[in-house]
Amino acid sequence: MGKNVIKVKQIGSPIRRNHTQRETLIGLGLNRIGRVAEVQDTPQARGMIAKVKHLVRVVEAATKKVRQVAAFTAARDDGAGTRK
Repeated sequence: MGKNVIKVKQIGSPIRRNHTQRETLIGLGLNRIGRVAEVQDTPQARGMIAKVKHLVRVVEAATKKVRQVAAFTAARDDGAGTRK
């Protein structure tokens, strides 16, 4: 692939999710937990990743901007699932 590539890893299951989320994972080239796919860094791919952000994690990014977005998303999601 080109030099602007994002590696995404599936960390969650699409079971009991909306069918559009499953289709988005398939569109990203993911269909099993633990799989890693390389996708072009385009606005469309970023939108797909944002749609299933709770099921995927950005493993590696070729551009600094994507790393910043991934770090922001990870920082925002820390503790999101905890209840008090």
